[in-house]
Amino acid sequence: MSYNDDETPAVCEACLGSNPYIEMSREKKGAECKLCTRPFTVFRWSVKKGDRFKKTLCCLTCARAKNCCQSCMLDLTFGIDLRTRDQLLKLTEQSNVLDLGPANQMSKIYAATQLEKKFKSGGQDSIESVEQKRQNAYKMLDSLSNAVKNKKIAKETEPEDEKVSKEELIKLCKHLPFNGTLDPPKSSKIKSFFLFGFGEKLAEYRVQSYFEDLLGDKKVDAVSLNHRGRFGFVEFSSRTVAERAATLLADGPKTPRLVVIDTDALRVCWAGKSTTPSFSISEAAQVRTIVKRQMIKYAGKEQQGHKRVHDTAEQPEPKKQKPETKPSKYSSLGQDLEI
Repeated sequence: MSYNDDETPAVCEACLGSNPYIEMSREKKGAECKLCTRPFTVFRWSVKKGDRFKKTLCCLTCARAKNCCQSCMLDLTFGIDLRTRDQLLKLTEQSNVLDLGPANQMSKIYAATQLEKKFKSGGQDSIESVEQKRQNAYKMLDSLSNAVKNKKIAKETEPEDEKVSKEELIKLCKHLPFNGTLDPPKSSKIKSFFLFGFGEKLAEYRVQSYFEDLLGDKKVDAVSLNHRGRFGFVEFSSRTVAERAATLLADGPKTPRLVVIDTDALRVCWAGKSTTPSFSISEAAQVRTIVKRQMIKYAGKEQQGHKRVHDTAEQPEPKKQKPETKPSKYSSLGQDLEI
């Protein structure tokens, strides 16, 4: 378990800082390696005067095997932690290149010692051989990362509007009350609200918190949001609670009520059925097109309504005509007193 004390530590530029002249202190066998548990020489230094001291946490052998910085223990190529890097490398079946062995302490020490001997006996050629295997693993990791990235870009750039026939639209929206209101429906079994128009980032717990704060009590049983279709449902504990929520929300014209939850504008009305309908991925994408059209439709109607009210308020009031003055019946007693 020897260690070359004359070696300088393998530390990344982020840990060393921008100053090319750094004073380091060295403590032989000052701590045990965080990876193989062997004692190693610890280096300490400070990037700036007055800052906390940095130190090495793993030995040089483990740093070479793991391709990481001895101080921050992050991967030198990708700058990520070793656990995440190793999990990604397992997908490429190349993690054995950087594996030090089992979790048993004695097995770790033995594996690290054998690896150190291999580095010393093979010299630079042995290090380059391991480095070549590591580079092959990174190439496979890059290809995997690019595939995931391209899939994400393709998902984000998919067309918002999809062409659907009139018959398909009628069939899909049969149970979705886009023209609903907050007036209580006839069926007493309905105790849910229909929501539509929200964005992809709106969380279900935020919707539940909004209605619970509105009611002042935790009377929301379930919230179901279909982010692909931009619609969802809120189910209350009873019909009475649902009617109370509708009363608190009811305001303005007889259209789905516009509310804002976490900067997301959406419409709320009574659900059309007591059961929540289910949609496939392709059907939800088609419903999203209808949701977009409905949001534009209601926004245009309300804008026109506000404009009419504004124009009416700005019209000048007609001037009041002065009432005609009737001639006074008063007559003076004499010419000298007349005005």
